[in-house]
Amino acid sequence: MAHVYDVLISGAGPAGSIAALHLGRLGYEVLLVDSASFPRDKVCGDVLGPAGLNLLRELHIYERAITEQAYPVHRARLCGPFGTSVSVQFEFQSQLPEIVVMPREVFDNQLVCAAESAGVQRCTGRVCGLHLNNHGVRVRVREGKTYHEYQTRAVIGADGAGSMIARQLGPLPWQHRAIAMRGYLTGISLKPHTVEVYLFPQLWPGYAWLFPLSSDTANVGLGMDTCQYKQSQYTLHGLLEQFLNHSQIKARISKKSTLCQTRAWPVNLGPPVWHRLVGNRCVLIGDAAGLANPMTGGGIINAMFSGKIAANVLAEQLPQDRLSAVQLQEYVRQVKKLFSRELKFSRALTRIVGMSPYFAERFIQSARWTYSLFNHIYHDIHIKLLKEDRNI
Repeated sequence: MAHVYDVLISGAGPAGSIAALHLGRLGYEVLLVDSASFPRDKVCGDVLGPAGLNLLRELHIYERAITEQAYPVHRARLCGPFGTSVSVQFEFQSQLPEIVVMPREVFDNQLVCAAESAGVQRCTGRVCGLHLNNHGVRVRVREGKTYHEYQTRAVIGADGAGSMIARQLGPLPWQHRAIAMRGYLTGISLKPHTVEVYLFPQLWPGYAWLFPLSSDTANVGLGMDTCQYKQSQYTLHGLLEQFLNHSQIKARISKKSTLCQTRAWPVNLGPPVWHRLVGNRCVLIGDAAGLANPMTGGGIINAMFSGKIAANVLAEQLPQDRLSAVQLQEYVRQVKKLFSRELKFSRALTRIVGMSPYFAERFIQSARWTYSLFNHIYHDIHIKLLKEDRNI
């Protein structure tokens, strides 16, 4: 009989790598499968907040994962549709960085290396089929023109917004989607240690951003609801060009500037249909589960925590082979408890702010409201997440 893994994880992003690391340390045989060779680029805003950094410390990989390429953030600036701008200074209690901007190409590779150090095996390929059998799950993986098959007791779907694992389980768990484009711009004058968010009318109700990676290099991008984008007359490249040509931005870009690695990617926004996150011997985590914040589109933190929860639940269920969809509902219970309130609140707030650009401008003119908004996004969500995580 072929070798049987305890868990096969499809997708080596933060969700999959955290799950693999945790299970590997517990002594389980884990195979981590990803279609890319690492290090690899990934479309993202590259922002890591307090909860994510705290989880890295909890897993004792902070020093390994957060390299000198991580750029600390101390402030945020929000620019409204018609010119109003408000800046917020974050008040952190720790001397360590609480928010950093770090390229996913570097961060994800560090997490994969940490998982491999815990004994996790890795292979390059794309999962293209699942078949339940008497021994667990037979997983078919395509690498170029070659196909391989692996036997495993359980599968974790961490394969992102276009998750094949989610499609194999039946009706998709996510209900809302956004589309984002990101590039790296060098040769721009940036406000030190400040993330900048722009609510331009052309992107409404989406937003554009400048997230600094150094004094003159930024992650620049935009994101908007998929339905809204399909109804618009613009392309993503056209919208990004409009943003960079806006008077507030263009004046800060040098003639020798370069824009590279512009790529688009879909984002599955929460909250998901919770009961669809599990199937027989299968669990969905991260973007594959539709856990990205519907207000910001950010998904790294929720992905990491969902990976940790999935690993914990599987570690409890694997010894007795209690891996049916019903028996894996404990995972659903825990992720719902951890994320449901945040995702519902963020979706409601998005609807309120998104009523019209004029409505948003009025809100931004209230400095108290803007401070509360940024404090919620970059602080309160994370503190509540950490408290809830300890109570699970």
